[in-house]
Amino acid sequence: MNKNQLIAIFFGIAACSWMPHWACHYYRIETGSSFIVGNLHFSILDSLLSMLLYSILICLNLIAISYTKVRFIAALTSGIFHLTLGIVHIVRFINPFPFEVFGLEWSMGSSLREIIIVLPFGIWCIAMAMKVNKMPKGASYY
Repeated sequence: MNKNQLIAIFFGIAACSWMPHWACHYYRIETGSSFIVGNLHFSILDSLLSMLLYSILICLNLIAISYTKVRFIAALTSGIFHLTLGIVHIVRFINPFPFEVFGLEWSMGSSLREIIIVLPFGIWCIAMAMKVNKMPKGASYY
């Protein structure tokens, strides 16, 4: 496998990384359960908008597998949003606030897992954005 094929695989992984977040909102709408982050109590509309955002991120990363021109924005936006999610969980460790998913409290251990997984992946996405931005424009990657 060459490095360009590995880059394409990265974007497939990035697309998949948004599916649990999308599915979480889908499931909570289907079950009528709660999703609370601090003082924010997600409504059905909030969850639908979240699903729309995640759908855009998923599609953008899937498109980036084949279309090199969107790779920078796909990697950058995925990186920024992963870092944002990771920071939410870091803040929760520093200053605990309510976090409820499906009517159940999200444990601090689960927040730690999010920090361990989401932050490094966000950094990897930002690094990939810088890497693909430095590649020659219009270069063939396959």
